[in-house]
Formats: sequence, C-alpha cells, structure tokens
Amino acid sequence: SDNQLDYAHAEEELVSEFHTLKIPRGGEYRLKLSDGTIVFLNSESELRYPINFGTISREVELQGEAFFDVAEDLQRPFIVKAEQMYVKVLGTSFNVNTHGMKSTQAVLVEGSIGVKAKNTPKEIHVHPGQMAEYRRESGEIWLKEVDMRQYTAWKEGIFYFNDETLE
Repeated sequence: SDNQLDYAHAEEELVSEFHTLKIPRGGEYRLKLSDGTIVFLNSESELRYPINFGTISREVELQGEAFFDVAEDLQRPFIVKAEQMYVKVLGTSFNVNTHGMKSTQAVLVEGSIGVKAKNTPKEIHVHPGQMAEYRRESGEIWLKEVDMRQYTAWKEGIFYFNDETLE
C-alpha cells in the first residue's frame, strides 16, 4: 500500500519465516518492517528480513545500499548485517552501503549507532554527521566527518556531486 511493502500488521506466529527483497538495477523501493522501521532500498540491493521480529533483537541482512529509519525499541536493538560490518541501533536514521569495492560504509543522520567488524568484540560509536567505514583489505573500521547529503540524497531521487568529475 502507498507505494511500499508494509509488514506492520504481520502475524505474531510467523517469527521464523524470512523474506528477501531484491531491487534490480535502476530501481528503488520502500519497505515497512513489522516493527515500524522504514527501509529505502537503492538500486541493485538485497535485504533479507524476518516477517516478524523476535523478542530479543531485530536483525536484517543487507547487500547493496539502504537507508534505515529505525523504529525506537529500547528492549530490542536493531542490527544490520552488512557483509563484514554490523550496525547496531535502538532507534535512529542512517545509510549503509556495501557497493564499494574496498569498503562498507555506514553514515549516521540522526541518533547514534554502534558498528563493529564481524569477528571482533570492539564496538565503535558513531555520531550524526560521521561515517564508519569498514575497510575490507585491513579489516579495520575508520571513523570520519562527512557531508550526509552526499550519502543520503539518493533516497529523495537526487544525484549529489561535490567536487566530482562527471565520470
């Protein structure tokens, strides 16, 4: 409904069933998960998610790029598994991108998130206007200040270039 896939009224007993949404090249899509979280999926992206989240946490798996507007739930953290980087939140807005050849990126717009590499216990806290970048070659996560518009304009249908060649 309303140009989005809406799971907000999913049946409680369907907790263990997963769906995968694949977006083709040139497409974009909006999805409302059972907890009220809204996900904007960009072109050539894939999201695997449960029809209904369990009682302990809310976990999804992402390949590609997506913007998350996470519904607040202090009892169940929301976790995005994006290749070798995990992003953990309670309620916030952020963009995750795995399309890069050398890194996976998470850019925070509002709230706070914690990111960590898949096989490490150390979690790095990210603040609005910062990007956490997992560098595949070294296995390290780097934190830096960024212009958020450059990473989130796509969900509004805008191509954003700043000191870039047209190529």
